[in-house]
Amino acid sequence: MRILVLNPNSSQAITRVLSRVADDWAAASGNDVVTEYLPDAPELLVTQADNELVAGQIWQRIARLADDGFDAMVIACHGDPGLPDGWAVQDRRPVVGMGWASMQLAAAGEGWGVLCVTEEIVADKVEQAAGYGLTGDLIVARGALRRDYETGSNAALGCLVAEVTEIAAAGAASVVLGCGAMSGLAGAVRERVPAAVIEPLAAALDQSVLLACATG
Repeated sequence: MRILVLNPNSSQAITRVLSRVADDWAAASGNDVVTEYLPDAPELLVTQADNELVAGQIWQRIARLADDGFDAMVIACHGDPGLPDGWAVQDRRPVVGMGWASMQLAAAGEGWGVLCVTEEIVADKVEQAAGYGLTGDLIVARGALRRDYETGSNAALGCLVAEVTEIAAAGAASVVLGCGAMSGLAGAVRERVPAAVIEPLAAALDQSVLLACATG
C-alpha cells in the first residue's frame, strides 16, 4: 500500500522528524510511505485559525491522490486541519487526521490524557475530542512547556518525560503526544514513563491501512 504523509506546515525540521517516523513504520509494516510538506503554509500550526489557513491547500493535495498513485493519506497535524470529522474519503481513498486516530486509540482504554503543543489550545483540543465523541474517559489535557521537541535534544526529552509523567500521575493510563514535533522522542519517552505513550503518526498510518482495506 502506498500512503502519503502530509505535514501541513512549512517546517522542514518537523518534516524530517515525521519522515523518519514514517520510514520506520513503513519498514516494519511493509508499506510504502512518502512524506511531503506545504512550503507556503505557516511554519507551525497552533490555533484553529492556523488550521483554516491551510485547509484549501490540503484539499488541493487530496484531489491529486489517485493521479499520484496513493492508496491513502495522513494529515500529520494533531489539529486535523481540513478534516472536521477527523477523517474523510476521496475517490475511495481514506484521508486520516493523526489527532483523530491517536485520540481514538487512547479512548479505547480506561482513561487517557493528551499533551498539547501549548496551553493556549487546551480548550480547543478538548473541543476537538468532544467533536469526535471521545471525551468520556479524557482525564487531563495540558499544554507543553517547550516548542522545540523536533530537535530531539536531551533537554527536550527530559521535559517531555516530565510532562507525560505528570499526566500519568493524574490517572491517565495512556498519553497522546499532541504534536508531530514530539513524535521522534516517543520511543525514548515510553522507556521512562508509567503510562502507554501514543505516537500520533503511527496511529494514523495504522488507521489509514484499516480504512483503505475497508473502502478499497
